[in-house]
Amino acid sequence: MAQAHAGKDTLPAPPFSTILTTMLQGWDPTWKVRRIDARAAIDGRGCAADHASGVSAVIERAPTGTLTLAALGPTDEVASSSRWAGVASTDRRQSLLLPGLVNAHTHLDLTHIGPRPHDPAAGFAAWIGMILRARLSDEPSIAAAVGRGVGLSLAGGTVLIGDISGAVGGLPSPFAGRALAGDGRVNGVAYLEFFAQGAKADKNTVSAAWNAKALAGEFDAMTACGRVVSGIQPHAIYSVGVMHFLQVLASVPDDMPTCSHIAESLAEKRFVAEAAGPFVDMLRTLNLWDDSDPPPGLGESPIDVLMGHGAADHRIAAVHVNDVDDDDLHNLAAAQWPVVYCPRSSSYFGAHSDFGPHRYRDMLAAGITVALGTDSIVNLDTPDRISVWDEMRLLHQRDGTDPLTLLKLASINGAAALRRETAPFTLTPLGSLAGLVAIQVPNANPNANSSELLTQALGPGATGGRTSAADGPELLAIGRV
Repeated sequence: MAQAHAGKDTLPAPPFSTILTTMLQGWDPTWKVRRIDARAAIDGRGCAADHASGVSAVIERAPTGTLTLAALGPTDEVASSSRWAGVASTDRRQSLLLPGLVNAHTHLDLTHIGPRPHDPAAGFAAWIGMILRARLSDEPSIAAAVGRGVGLSLAGGTVLIGDISGAVGGLPSPFAGRALAGDGRVNGVAYLEFFAQGAKADKNTVSAAWNAKALAGEFDAMTACGRVVSGIQPHAIYSVGVMHFLQVLASVPDDMPTCSHIAESLAEKRFVAEAAGPFVDMLRTLNLWDDSDPPPGLGESPIDVLMGHGAADHRIAAVHVNDVDDDDLHNLAAAQWPVVYCPRSSSYFGAHSDFGPHRYRDMLAAGITVALGTDSIVNLDTPDRISVWDEMRLLHQRDGTDPLTLLKLASINGAAALRRETAPFTLTPLGSLAGLVAIQVPNANPNANSSELLTQALGPGATGGRTSAADGPELLAIGRV
């Protein structure tokens, strides 16, 4: 019976078979019902299905592309049910089933750059300069990069993405967001990025709000399988003046998803505290710095500045948040801002050396919703996929974080941070299902339950490496949510 348990400039081409299989299984419009036989199943709540005969999930697909978990139970019972007689089965009896994963923060329009090394001693501003030089500017090229990023995300078991539609030439651009929605293979939030400093600040703010609302209407009219909604992203407190930051939030619908890079780097900390440092130098180089209008709240943290100017009245997903003190944690919790932590990105930039270990566990203890993101392919060590599964593995192996907690961060909490319904990211019989992922556990103890299988899958050497799409999550199905 089912039972609950507590508790270079281009990339090498990903394996064509991986992406083709994902597309056929996830979006083939001809299948209406599918049965998957597996070792066990578990979701981020700790609700699990374990049985000596294995477990089977039956998925029904509606013409709209939505999925329903029609059954989840012992394989011998599901296989003998007259209701599912004749339904072809997919053999994943050496795998653990999980809900589809959520990448709450990434930059798919940078996929063409590929992984790049970074020396934290060179500084964050120098890295941003590299990105600005490599960023694409024409819509067809950006669409190709986003499409490549979607493929790598699907290869990592991702069914919902919080993607940044990067500014082009310093101006808000719908190109990446339009590409994500038009791709049709994945659900997402397309956050329109904008910068607002110096002489162009007013113009950029108006343009950002207008474009975000126009994209929302454009997406609503699309009939692609994947469901993408429009969001807004004031890039960061050092690139968007606080008044413009708040002005754009007040001019878009209250329910529009919003995020921003917050408390990410030492350069940001110095900008806010002293109105000095590499970000001021960069803004002066770009003719965007106004000496008469330094950042407000000098001496305070970025979170203090935003909260002190009324940002607590808006629901903002705070991305990265490497630098926080106890007062910041209290303010984040009181404002009910979710935090999107990108572990490999923080490690890549050496945030632990600057600020100490990330306080994601303290955030969870304070009642803050913490989700996982990958940031861009540039800072990843898995060129064949973009997946929060690898963030989970890092946190489990480095910090000993509980696997069920990590699964919740990578599914339920990710959906919440993106302001989407969370139920489809659980395994609820007869409930809506965002997607289903299989994780191979071929050498597991025959008596291991689903929680133990998840722990093994996240452990060192569990799947023989971290750089091939073949060793990670396999996306079996993806539904419109």
